[in-house]
Amino acid sequence: MSKKTTVILGAGFSKNSGVPVQTEFSNYLVESYAIGDFDKAVSKIIKRYIKNVFGYSKGNAYPQLDDILTSIDIAINSGHNLGAGYSYTHLELIRKVIVYRIISILEGFYRYSRHAAKFVRVLLRDYPEVDFVVLNWDTVLEKNIYEMEEPIGIDYVNGGEEIKGLGNSLKISKVVKVLKVHGSCNWMYCNNCRVLINDLKSSISPLKEQALPGWIYCF
Repeated sequence: MSKKTTVILGAGFSKNSGVPVQTEFSNYLVESYAIGDFDKAVSKIIKRYIKNVFGYSKGNAYPQLDDILTSIDIAINSGHNLGAGYSYTHLELIRKVIVYRIISILEGFYRYSRHAAKFVRVLLRDYPEVDFVVLNWDTVLEKNIYEMEEPIGIDYVNGGEEIKGLGNSLKISKVVKVLKVHGSCNWMYCNNCRVLINDLKSSISPLKEQALPGWIYCF
């Protein structure tokens, strides 16, 4: 048996912990995940955008998340409007609202799964050296790593800096590399200091993340 093991995780791993897969996201953006007045207002904004830009009407399927985000990004990057109602500056705000909702869903839907926990525990205890390649934006893997009795660190190998002073002072026994090829909902980027920030334990709320200038995402 090889001493070094690489594990590739996709949507099925996260689904086991309650996180919806991408094909389910559009519905949750506007219908099924409105907790409190703020989120209800966010739902109305996103639903209005989908109706005006994609011609959505009740009873039809919502457009896929990729289509929603791609249409916004193309317009913003080219400096074009989407119809008469959405200038590219307006679209920047719409994108922030959608990204906020995506992060709140990824974090809010998470539920502890003994099967996922056992899977991670067996890998980290029985294999001498394990690295992960993750295709998801959520932090399900990280949560399971931090729930282990043995303190284990995470290296995203992205050149980012870890947030300090938020309970990260435990002496770790080893470090696991986690490569997230599509980005992560706990990564932030500051346009002022040009630094990528890794919020390893998701200590900053989704709303505060969107208040930071230039939060980076790689959807």
